[in-house]
Amino acid sequence: MVNEMFNEDGSYRNSAFYRAMGTGFVADALRTARAADPGVKLYLNDYNTEGLNAKSDAMYNLAKSLKAQGVPLDGIGFQGHFILGQIPSSLKANLERFTALGLEVAITELDVRMQLPADSAKLAQQGRDFASVTNTCLAVKGCAGISQWAVGDPDSWVPGTFPGEGAATLYDNNYQPKPAYTATVNALGAATSSPSPSNSPSPSPSPSSSPSPSSSPSPTPTPTPTGGAGCKVTSEINAWNTGLTENLTVTNTGGHHRQRLGAVLRPARRPDRHQQLERDGQPRRRPGDRQEPRLQRHHRPRRLGLLRLPGHPLRERRPGRPVQPQRHGLHHRLTAPQRHRPTLRPVAPAVGRSHCSHRIGCRA
Repeated sequence: MVNEMFNEDGSYRNSAFYRAMGTGFVADALRTARAADPGVKLYLNDYNTEGLNAKSDAMYNLAKSLKAQGVPLDGIGFQGHFILGQIPSSLKANLERFTALGLEVAITELDVRMQLPADSAKLAQQGRDFASVTNTCLAVKGCAGISQWAVGDPDSWVPGTFPGEGAATLYDNNYQPKPAYTATVNALGAATSSPSPSNSPSPSPSPSSSPSPSSSPSPTPTPTPTGGAGCKVTSEINAWNTGLTENLTVTNTGGHHRQRLGAVLRPARRPDRHQQLERDGQPRRRPGDRQEPRLQRHHRPRRLGLLRLPGHPLRERRPGRPVQPQRHGLHHRLTAPQRHRPTLRPVAPAVGRSHCSHRIGCRA
């Protein structure tokens, strides 16, 4: 998938790929991906391309050009990050012009954000917005499915990007279904129990009936098929260390084609630093672990006192001044070894004299 390559005016973003490769980076990426995996589906994906505008025109022209060049491309993703009550009226017409090119279309990151705190009127409008998008996808032949960003409101990206806004998903802060969930299920053709009166789509209530931001609507019972209308749900989970991706496939057994709802959990924190590896692949040392002694490249010399060099009189070592070795045919190492592992280095005897051991200050 090539993701978010356009500015709002339809020009290319000044990305590293664009600077290095020009506009051809999209085609190169798609060809490379198809060569690596001939069975993978290849998509272009962006936001604010759901309606007819300059950005969606740029996406359409790019897709048309790629198809004309024979570049492998299977579909277009429309992220669907909507604002409450602002679903584009041209959504269906926009999707249909892409399917006319022989491409699939999909709503890939659906959410509908609102100003907080949420109240029953806003939640009801959000339900109508979700239902509108669902019905549009059902009406467009070639709409592969709908994926929601995250699972519930606690996982949403919206509050961190738009302060004061949120409540954008199908589930509230307690992961209980909201009116948007009920509206989506109804749009898929399944009958549900009636939602509680405080959450039903109705005219704006009085201010006294507005719940606090932390409150959530009462749970909606799981929909049950009646009268020949129903749905079948299958789940596919791909988990990793810090999150997971779950694809829920909802098949309407009442006659509509299959729809796919997706959920992506993003990691809320960095991995434990103790689980990280150093660059050399070795585990990071935990506090309290025994540290192996490191080799010391430079050893601290002992105080040597008197030294006798072969063929030379005794010399007294001045405090704080290292003794320079006399180099007459032999190189003498006068620096003492490290204390915890002494090494014996005998001094070579002079001609005609008895052997002198390593001990300091001995005489022949």
